[in-house]
Amino acid sequence: MIEVLLLSPLLGFVINALFGRHLPRNLAMAIGCLSVFVSFVCAVLLGVGFIWGGQAVADTYFLYSWIEAAELSVPIEFQIDALSACMILLVSGVGFLIHLFSVDYMHEDPLVHRYFAYINLFIFFMLILVLAKNLVLLFVGWEGVGLCSYLLIGFWFSDPQKAYAGKKAFVVNRVGDAGLLLGFFLLFQAFHTLDIPTILQRAMDVSPTVPTTMLTLATLCLLLGVCGKSAQAPLYIWLPDAMAGPTPVSALIHAATMVTAGIYLFCRLSMLLLLAPLTATVLLCVGGITTLVGALLATAQKDIKKVLAYSTVSQLGYMVMALGVGAFTAAFFHLLTHAFFKALLFLGAGAVIHGLHHEQDMEKMGGLKSKMPVVAVTMGLATLAIAGVPPLAGFFSKDAILVALFQDQLNLVPLGLSRFMFVLGVVTALITAYYMTRLFALTFLGTYRGHAHPHEAPLLMKGVLVVLAVGAMAGGLLDLPHGLGHGWLSARLQPVFQLPEDHHALSLGIELSLMGLSVGAAVLGIWFAYRRTVLMKMAIQDASFTWTRVCLNAFYVDAWYDRLVVKPLAALAYVFKFLDQFVIDGFLKLLSVLSFWLGDLGQAWQSRRVKDGIAWMALGALLFVASLCGMLLK
Repeated sequence: MIEVLLLSPLLGFVINALFGRHLPRNLAMAIGCLSVFVSFVCAVLLGVGFIWGGQAVADTYFLYSWIEAAELSVPIEFQIDALSACMILLVSGVGFLIHLFSVDYMHEDPLVHRYFAYINLFIFFMLILVLAKNLVLLFVGWEGVGLCSYLLIGFWFSDPQKAYAGKKAFVVNRVGDAGLLLGFFLLFQAFHTLDIPTILQRAMDVSPTVPTTMLTLATLCLLLGVCGKSAQAPLYIWLPDAMAGPTPVSALIHAATMVTAGIYLFCRLSMLLLLAPLTATVLLCVGGITTLVGALLATAQKDIKKVLAYSTVSQLGYMVMALGVGAFTAAFFHLLTHAFFKALLFLGAGAVIHGLHHEQDMEKMGGLKSKMPVVAVTMGLATLAIAGVPPLAGFFSKDAILVALFQDQLNLVPLGLSRFMFVLGVVTALITAYYMTRLFALTFLGTYRGHAHPHEAPLLMKGVLVVLAVGAMAGGLLDLPHGLGHGWLSARLQPVFQLPEDHHALSLGIELSLMGLSVGAAVLGIWFAYRRTVLMKMAIQDASFTWTRVCLNAFYVDAWYDRLVVKPLAALAYVFKFLDQFVIDGFLKLLSVLSFWLGDLGQAWQSRRVKDGIAWMALGALLFVASLCGMLLK
């Protein structure tokens, strides 16, 4: 079964990559969609015991031995437990919906077969990543999704800007991946294995032979990898530029797949984080900075996809903050709900862009609720969900993170820092509600300000949006808070994270007060945005306004990277180019000229007569015998 799960999207990639240009367009798209649907069916069958049956013991699938060298053993082996079961359902399920949406969105593209080949390959590598039982196989999936993101972001590579965006994503992720590899090396040195369950078991029985400093250094290196893949400060700069790809690609990367890989990695290696409180503190601070920066930058964007991109950065920061206080279930819960409402937001934005003939500037939208009622309703639900309005999914998952920050049950970080991050989380919730309401109002409310003729999305697109809207509404039921219901997701993930039971849960009154605070922040943000964009009709931003200019230039972070990193490295590259072309190559050319000269000199001594050659040979032999006799006499 697991072979079918993995090989189905790989087969779809092979068929479309090799033969897609010779196939009818509809057949190529059908192959791409069907291959992922088969994976989704297999994911349901494989995960049924963990998701619905509450199975606690993981299933292991050994295929064959891959690398055997001394104490290093790396088999092709996969593991399914509650964590990976949820992930394969999410990746294949949301991935299938994005494939369906792409049928209408990409139908006119002449390279549609290549597009479906790439996203099939993306799904294959993402499934490898979440199912891997050892770190080497996980790294294969990790690098695979990085490669596919480069191909998909730069899919329209004839446009230099889009090609640059793909290259930027690839290069920035390589910086993080260097840290990830170093972390894996340190873990192997500490535990003498790359098998993930064995590492976690040995970490539980940690002894003086595995010093805490080693674990701290290893997890800090892993954190660098997470900052690259999950777009955390200071390596988040690639994600907004990733909007250069087709909109369904943005949904695929930003919702349930690539950017959540870092969150999944720390959830999978949760025990290591519990043994490295310094890393947890750094993780909490990185998440806090990222969530605030992403939210602030989203407040003044004009491009509808850029708003959602910075929103993803901010929401990922929430998840990383939860990881920093050891609230792994809360982080994973928000990962799941975020997949639904963020995929819905991106695909809804794609439907708007499709209906406006590829217009992305919100200042040229407005009044689309009458032209696109289904898109307006579904995006409205997603907006309320991400803003944290009850009873939608984002309310429950974001509340779980805020409660975890306020409570700090595991005492991994100083309580004062945790409470400060709680306040920052509430402030960010207000900002999130503001910029998302601003997006919705500028797009669907008021009067139409554009020049294109809007049209409703095709039926297939609307069907995908409706399915995702159901997830955005009901996703919160997966893990209700204490006192309000049964923590279904927490019960399934307990055997994976092996955290102590919450004996010091907050009282119902305190928890309701915290909920009220977060809801109040959301309502305030919604009201302020509605008042500013609808009642005061301040739809068009003045680009000369300082805050707008600073946000549109992303706090000039890219400019500073260009000055401090890109240009010095480019100058260093020119120095090496000079050394290579003029010093090293010049020396080699000098040797070649010298060789020719010596050859010509030797040629002058050649008479080309046999008897002269024999005479020289005899003289050489005589000198050799004389020198040998001299050595023997000594």
